[in-house]
Amino acid sequence: MTIFGVNEKRIVNQLLEGEKSTTVFGGTDLDLNESQFARNATIDVITVFGGTDLKLPSQINPSINVITIFGGFDDKRKEVVNEKSPQITIKGFTVFGATEIKD
Repeated sequence: MTIFGVNEKRIVNQLLEGEKSTTVFGGTDLDLNESQFARNATIDVITVFGGTDLKLPSQINPSINVITIFGGFDDKRKEVVNEKSPQITIKGFTVFGATEIKD
């Protein structure tokens, strides 16, 4: 959880089932590039008046269920994944802020 600050977190996990990120008036950089994801893994993201960067492996195909109010959610990775790629779910909400998926 990040409130009025900055949090940089790198997670290396052999079988990541889920992760949570809450950012209020601050910034969070959550690096999951070196993790292997369990089937049906879920990432919960809440961003209010701040920014969250999710770094995901390019082969991951995220199913995005995020509500945005006066904010945005973008997948800015350069490489496009296909439907056969491993799928995870990203859910949550962004209010007056931004959440981005990056390489």
